[in-house]
Amino acid sequence: MDHPDNRSTTGSLSRRRFLNGAVAGVGALALADRMAFAQSMAGKPALRVEDIQGWGHEAGVVDIGDNENPFGPSPRAVRAVADGMMDVNRYDFSSDRELAEAIAHYHGMPASPPARNRFANSPQPIQVEGGSSHILRLVAQHFGVRHGTGEIIEAELGYGGVSRFIERFRDRVGAEVTVKRVPTTGDFQHDLDGMLEAVTEQTTLVVITNPNNPTGTIVPQADIERFVRSVPDSVIVLIDEAYIHFVREPGYGDSIALARKYPNVVVTRTFSKIFGLAGLRVGYAIADKSVTDELRFYGNSDGIGSINCYAAATALEDDAFVRHVRRLTDQSKDYFYGELEKLGLSYTPSHSSFVLVNAGTDGAALVERMAAGNVLLSRLGMNGLPRMNNYVRFSIGTMDEMQVAVATLRQELAA
Repeated sequence: MDHPDNRSTTGSLSRRRFLNGAVAGVGALALADRMAFAQSMAGKPALRVEDIQGWGHEAGVVDIGDNENPFGPSPRAVRAVADGMMDVNRYDFSSDRELAEAIAHYHGMPASPPARNRFANSPQPIQVEGGSSHILRLVAQHFGVRHGTGEIIEAELGYGGVSRFIERFRDRVGAEVTVKRVPTTGDFQHDLDGMLEAVTEQTTLVVITNPNNPTGTIVPQADIERFVRSVPDSVIVLIDEAYIHFVREPGYGDSIALARKYPNVVVTRTFSKIFGLAGLRVGYAIADKSVTDELRFYGNSDGIGSINCYAAATALEDDAFVRHVRRLTDQSKDYFYGELEKLGLSYTPSHSSFVLVNAGTDGAALVERMAAGNVLLSRLGMNGLPRMNNYVRFSIGTMDEMQVAVATLRQELAA
């Protein structure tokens, strides 16, 4: 039988090797981005799709369709995973509470008093879940539907996750729920005036995705607050801020303060985007305590693994990594803008980690042809909308991934 000290040393060395490899990988990836960019500027042979080895992906594929973080996870979050791996034989009843406390601290909320015991829930008005998509569905199911009826308003073109879920839910359980999709403006902004006009006595839930997906547009926070003040208090306003960290407008805030101020506002966030933890599936909502208590009753916080919680909590502390990802994303995005302009293609300037492009040709067919060349794109929410026939969404990848994507796009448009 191994001595406990020996086991501890062995585990520590293994974790250190794992962490060192992860940290080295982040630095190498950043260096690879700079080298690829310098290579293209020097006129050297362009990269090919078979040259690509995306972080967390098999070689030979440019996967820029799912808005994942192509620069990997926070190294500090990786350390938290490594440190927790040897303890998974134990229940950790406090991990989701500690994550909620870390989120509260991140948003400048007052700290909670010490927990009474290891089973105590956090008193913070925060609900953590296995991904923000799960929270969107919980809000739709338990606040968008009341006593078997409801009316839900969402933008079109928008993420549409709530609308799609509630339509399936309605058909499955026989609820009487109306879904209203209000078209975005000509420049793909949320039409808050149109959404307000759509509100009736039956309205239960309004969804605002900000920044919007797949358009990358943002709504001024003052306009959102005016909207919240204009709808009845009985209407829940759900604000999905999955991409808020990528906003490039100086001084732009978020809606967390609105969730603290108005009892009918729910703000959701995810760790899947800028923090690079998509595979761990962690998200959260901030809202009035009565709302988060309801979400907790129906939710599955106890089902989130302790490793996931501690990785997410640690990622919140890694400001340097967030700046790193934002900087690289902006560099790749600016390069992509320039190449689109050279191709004569219009695009919607984006405050997110993706760009909506008018390809000037059938978008669905283009996505299929690009996929045949192992460049994966998306047309989320666009199918069936005539005005979106020529549009495609490009997630922002590393510089070398974007170079290959542009080269493949150029070939397809010239074919």
